[in-house]
Amino acid sequence: MSEFDQYAKDYRQLHNENLKFTGFDSLHFVDVKMKWLSKYEPNKPLRLLDLGCGDGYTAEYMFRYFPTWQIEAIEVSHESIVEAKKKHAPNTNFQWFDG
Repeated sequence: MSEFDQYAKDYRQLHNENLKFTGFDSLHFVDVKMKWLSKYEPNKPLRLLDLGCGDGYTAEYMFRYFPTWQIEAIEVSHESIVEAKKKHAPNTNFQWFDG
């Protein structure tokens, strides 16, 4: 069992609480990442590694921007992978890896 398993169900809420001091929520930072990534061949089918994918939110959002990309999403928390697989993230292979 990963120490992160205990946070899996409430991860997004906890993450947003930790970001309050910035004035933004996690969606803002995912959007910034997507805009940055869109500079790199957004229409070409690519493979991307999402190491430490957490609850799968980034992969779900990434599909909206890059529907042709194949995403390999890896996480040490089994419970987070369970949550991630509930997301609408086609072209994403969520894998639990305990190191």
